Amino acid sequence: MKHALEEPIPKELFDFYDTVLENLIKVSIDSHRMVFTVLSWIYHAKRPLQMSELQDALALCQGDVDVDEDV
Repeated sequence: MKHALEEPIPKELFDFYDTVLENLIKVSIDSHRMVFTVLSWIYHAKRPLQMSELQDALALCQGDVDVDEDV
C-alpha cells in the first residue's frame, strides 16, 4: 500500500478508476478490502482529502495503540 501511495495519481477521474482496478487485479483479498475502504473514505468525504490524511488514516488500524510508520 505504501508503494501505491507514492505513485502519481491520474488527473482524470476515469483514469484514476482504471489505475485502481488494474492494481486490484495484482493484490490479495485483504488489499481489496483496504482499497474499497479508502475509496469509500474518498467518496464520502465532505471535502477533498489530502494524501497525507489518507496516509495517516492507513497508518492506524482498529485496535492499534500507536502509528505504523511503515504504511
